[in-house]
Amino acid sequence: SSAAPWRTDCDSSSKQARFTTEEAREAAAAGAASLLQRLTPELARITVWSKKAEPEATAMKEPILGVPYQELKPDRSLTDQWLAAAAAPAEWWAPPAVNVYLSKGEHVSKAPVVPDPEIKSSWRRKGGLNGVLWSEGCRARLVEPRWTQGATTPRFLWHVPGCVYVSGQFNELVEPLGDEPLATATVWLPASCIADASAKSRAAGRLWLLSLQRSLEGPLYGAALAGCRWEAAFFAGGAPSYDAGLRLSFQAYSDSLAQFARDVAKLIGKHRGPSSEADLEVVRRGALAELRRGSTALKGSEGVRSSLEQLSLADIQKEADTLWASINSSADTSSQALVAGAISSTEAASLLQEIVTALPIQGNSSATSPAETAVEPGERPGAVLTRRPSWQGPVAQSLCLASGLSSLLDVCGRTWSR
Repeated sequence: SSAAPWRTDCDSSSKQARFTTEEAREAAAAGAASLLQRLTPELARITVWSKKAEPEATAMKEPILGVPYQELKPDRSLTDQWLAAAAAPAEWWAPPAVNVYLSKGEHVSKAPVVPDPEIKSSWRRKGGLNGVLWSEGCRARLVEPRWTQGATTPRFLWHVPGCVYVSGQFNELVEPLGDEPLATATVWLPASCIADASAKSRAAGRLWLLSLQRSLEGPLYGAALAGCRWEAAFFAGGAPSYDAGLRLSFQAYSDSLAQFARDVAKLIGKHRGPSSEADLEVVRRGALAELRRGSTALKGSEGVRSSLEQLSLADIQKEADTLWASINSSADTSSQALVAGAISSTEAASLLQEIVTALPIQGNSSATSPAETAVEPGERPGAVLTRRPSWQGPVAQSLCLASGLSSLLDVCGRTWSR
């Protein structure tokens, strides 16, 4: 037998109230319990994709999309075996681990929008500043102190309290939060080795990045279901060398962002490339496929294809070491960060300290002051900090579609497409 269609009676007003009342939380918990009660062995259905039809199966058609399929009722002996296994789970079975990234955040009060004379009118119109439109009340502020002797922190920290970045049709937007307690942190780590990279280095860096994305999918799947997203991306600019580097971005609910960003930063810092020859071949095929499709990630350098075909695990590990050594040489003078959302300036500074401490960055802490060649901030965060991230992970692009249960429990909050 099969379960009948199940859905929650959740209108738009109750969705908007999810963060506002204890009654709404209790209703969501009751709805989740109702769903969980239907997750029983007797109501299970197994879907098999096959090119071969089963002669004993009954031909069926999906009523909405009209997709043909077959339904096969298993033998009673198989059913009994299935139910027996449910009553006495196999020794290898274990319940899922507790998802430490689930948010318990309360709703935030939307602050009134106050005109800010320091936000130029041109930044609010078509084109904005570096392609970003800045709404009233969303001014980025530098958090002091900008540099502290002996500390491993970005040289500059921009803070945009109570606002969030949104992807528009033609521009990136910075607009006030609704009632979602969300926060985003972006760290820019210049690396001159990227600006000066040969074809072999570029190919090795791409394989390192693809293997990083692949290796973090499993460990961070629970985080993705809890509304957390991350990105690691290379930018290869021209002179000066701080236009090229590694950008790390993290987004989560405010109460879980610190742990999520710290855990991801540790995983990134420990990653030295594919874990095995088999893993190397998987990411190698992926990079060669990107090259055939004309991806911009590996354009502009002769010999990339041959390098991709010849690189070894040792080559990629060596490139990872070179990357962090290059980042270390400029961390004190050129690194920057931007934190936006429902987070205070003090919390933002603490968050960035945790992220950078988790990375293999020591900086030049023996110096008594930043070098004379240190980067100075502009009027607003640079384009590399405000460019839209390409969030990584199996459900990162559409969190609210990750699973029905996560949506019911308000893991992804109100439907949003940040």
